[in-house]
Amino acid sequence: MSPTPVKVLLLGGGGREHAMADAIRRGGGDLLALLPNRNPGIDRLATKVKRADPTDVEAVCAFA
Repeated sequence: MSPTPVKVLLLGGGGREHAMADAIRRGGGDLLALLPNRNPGIDRLATKVKRADPTDVEAVCAFA
């Protein structure tokens, strides 16, 4: 029986976030990303992507 992958919610869409997204996926994590703008690298890595302001608490909670 294989372990359930860890789900990680990533907020932000810059270069640092892309590096974290890459590490999360390489580690077997299930990546959910909330981005203020389009980031093709994170879009490819994430299981689910939403465009919203990461400082909008209601949007973050609804997505999570």
